[in-house]
Amino acid sequence: MTIEVSSTVSAGVASGASSHPSARSHDSVEAAKEVGSALEAVILDVGHGNCAILRDGERCMVVDAPKGTTLFDVLEQSEIWEIEHLILSHMDEDHIKGATRLLWDARFRIGTIWYNPNGMQKSRTFEHLRKQVAESAAAGRVSARLEINSVNPKVIAVGRVRADVLHPDFEMASTGPTSYSSRFGKLTANTLSVALRISLDGANAVLLPADMDRIALDRILSLGVDLSAPVLVFPHHGGRPGDQHLAEFAEMMCAAVSPNVVIFSMERGGRYSNPAPEIVDGVRKAAPRAHIACTQFSTHCQWRNSTGPGRGVVSSSDRPAAGRQVGSCCAGTLAVIKTDSGVIFDPPLNRHLEFIKLHVADSLCKQGEVPSQRPSSN
Repeated sequence: MTIEVSSTVSAGVASGASSHPSARSHDSVEAAKEVGSALEAVILDVGHGNCAILRDGERCMVVDAPKGTTLFDVLEQSEIWEIEHLILSHMDEDHIKGATRLLWDARFRIGTIWYNPNGMQKSRTFEHLRKQVAESAAAGRVSARLEINSVNPKVIAVGRVRADVLHPDFEMASTGPTSYSSRFGKLTANTLSVALRISLDGANAVLLPADMDRIALDRILSLGVDLSAPVLVFPHHGGRPGDQHLAEFAEMMCAAVSPNVVIFSMERGGRYSNPAPEIVDGVRKAAPRAHIACTQFSTHCQWRNSTGPGRGVVSSSDRPAAGRQVGSCCAGTLAVIKTDSGVIFDPPLNRHLEFIKLHVADSLCKQGEVPSQRPSSN
């Protein structure tokens, strides 16, 4: 069983129509929240990084915890103080920087923290995390620390939320990062990123592939793993996945996932300039009817007027978003919500289309647009 966006919906997205059957009214979103039994996957705008909160009412798990306050703001707003599972996809700072603080904060209790060790990771952030895990376990705020791969555990669940572990497989995970070319190739932290497919009440909803690269994708496809999901949070923030051809990687990724919505979790400006236009070209080629959304306004897009990016923030949601603090929101924090009547998005996807139409003169995400030549991102 999968969450499907109807052909009518896809056509609306592709044509830029303002009405969107899957993007119901804001009142519907608020009603879903007020019931107190929200069943949702929330993709947070954390700038350059990844973070998702997966919840069934008061029960929740968190995937990745980057720097900044957005994760804490959303947890506090939702009055969530117990996280049954904290999953860290890999040990890069833009995925774990906030985990130490989360473990240190006595307001929160973590059931199980899942991550794979990386002996080649020499950052202070990783050292602080290891020490804090030990201290939190001794204080009773963490029940266990376990390694994670597609064999054990195969599934992590809370209530009606299920996370299927699709990668790394046991053999690749047990090899670990290498400084040499193994039989798989040279394995980096990105290659070994934990990839999860999230389902809500039995329906496939979101693919979270972290910083998956071409070696990882080739391995997954060779094993016949099903990656299909209606919503894809694109790997590596839409940046360069190693030395691979960008458009080709994006085409392969989207051909395997067949997404209706593609989200780029990224920061405006800074060290990187994501998503890479070649990546977006590849997404369009393999998934021409998909709705493309960046959490923050891309440096590759041209603002229509002099007010500056993010002044008319697209998000009608009250959910915290990092881009609001610096005036660079585009889609912002985006929630995929499962209701009895189907799937709704908060903010509704048609609001994003309207925002782009009004405020962006040259947008990477416009359907069918042929982008001008732009420099590649890192």
